[in-house]
Amino acid sequence: MRIARLAAVLGLMILPQGAMALSCLIPDAVRAYEFDLAVLAAIAFHQPISRDGLKEIFGKEISRDLIGRLAERDLIATGPREPRRGAPYTFVTTETFLAAFGLESLRDLLDTENIV
Repeated sequence: MRIARLAAVLGLMILPQGAMALSCLIPDAVRAYEFDLAVLAAIAFHQPISRDGLKEIFGKEISRDLIGRLAERDLIATGPREPRRGAPYTFVTTETFLAAFGLESLRDLLDTENIV
């Protein structure tokens, strides 16, 4: 764990090697595989986003199973379809996502440009 400054706020960052030890502190609605959480974060910051958009971010296909796990926990839902051929679904976060992370709205997400 280390202390990091995010804009005017100090916070604790959990390093990967300490994540397992602290996993008992994560609410059940948020328990997921590390990659699932990374995909959830990408959806939160880039919504609405399709699986193709997620593939561009991560450099690999994002499985329907992973999307299904996040949807099953009600952390994401389908958003508007992309306005292109085949009209793929996009994904957005839900009210459950906001509650699980203690956010009142998406405006409470960190501004990624202000991360030091």
